[in-house]
Amino acid sequence: MVFETIIQNMQTMGFFQYLFPFLLALAVLYGVMTVAMKDKMPKNAIALISLILSFFVMLFVSANPGIVGFLMNISGYWLVIGCGILFLLVLLGMFGIKTEDLMKGEWSKWILILVVVAIALVIFFGAGGEALVGVPSGVFSSELWTIVFFIVILALVMFVMGKEGGGGEKPKAPGT
Repeated sequence: MVFETIIQNMQTMGFFQYLFPFLLALAVLYGVMTVAMKDKMPKNAIALISLILSFFVMLFVSANPGIVGFLMNISGYWLVIGCGILFLLVLLGMFGIKTEDLMKGEWSKWILILVVVAIALVIFFGAGGEALVGVPSGVFSSELWTIVFFIVILALVMFVMGKEGGGGEKPKAPGT
């Protein structure tokens, strides 16, 4: 009950609406600018620029309260996905499968990148990111995703059939 009261007080005082987005923007901007600028700009100038831009982020958030809901949802989804990945790694370890063995294939790194991008997109749009990007509502219709799923399955089948030599080969001329 104590933590519930603390969270409600923080929400009433505007911590989630103003302070936390400000601090998040400050940390990200300072970190990115420090890495990008290295020796080109002194750290106190990077800190000042990051601070000023973070105040503008606070101003933006105050005019767009939906950002707080988005950040709340995306944080929760990342936690759920992280727990799922951890559970999967534990299961693989229990069966003696090493993650290094899974990454030995030619296409395995590209498949991993595609899976990570797909998970990030699902989390982004699941957290309400379509409102931030301005995606038309028809993109999220179940009919569209059914068609996309069907096309992906067809593409995978055609890829596998082509790899096995199931078709597409020119017949050899007689006597060769």
